Amino acid sequence: MPKIKKDPSTGKWLIDCLVKKWNGKYVHIHRRDFPDEKAAAEEFVRISKEEATKPLGDEDESNSFDLLVSAYLEYYGTKIKLSSLESSKIVISKHILPRYSGRTIGRVYEKRSLQSFREYVSGLKAKIQRKNIILRKLREIASFGFDRGRVSLEQLRLSKTILSSFGNDSFEVPNEKIALTPEEYRKFIG
Repeated sequence: MPKIKKDPSTGKWLIDCLVKKWNGKYVHIHRRDFPDEKAAAEEFVRISKEEATKPLGDEDESNSFDLLVSAYLEYYGTKIKLSSLESSKIVISKHILPRYSGRTIGRVYEKRSLQSFREYVSGLKAKIQRKNIILRKLREIASFGFDRGRVSLEQLRLSKTILSSFGNDSFEVPNEKIALTPEEYRKFIG
């Protein structure tokens, strides 16, 4: 809850509060020199809305997409097999980094940019399965960035909806039921 109080020494109003940012973290805000209480309350509402929707600034050097990708590869390099890591590096270096290198995270995960990337992937002469791997990689980077507080929830949602898979490349189980006798079941579970 904000503290809106009058400074006895100057006779002006001030705001002292914690505001929840878009990534879930809190920021301490302290502003002073408002002529009246109403102006201070309006400023608090404006600051709250601005901080809740504002991703990291474009001028922030640590907001680089290249740094996010390198952190992603470094982190997942310890979690997956070497062959999977090499495949990820190939997909990223061939399809993602040439389009987005040198940009900020906010520019990469804009709606227009994601739609353009999906059109690029749909135009590739590759199987649907390969196209979905490329889309999934950019979605995974967005999830990784969200977990690290670098990608906003809105950007994450956009990436998941716009970069959804082409067709159905997953394994489908047939609709028919498979019935096992008790003996077959015992053999099956071993």
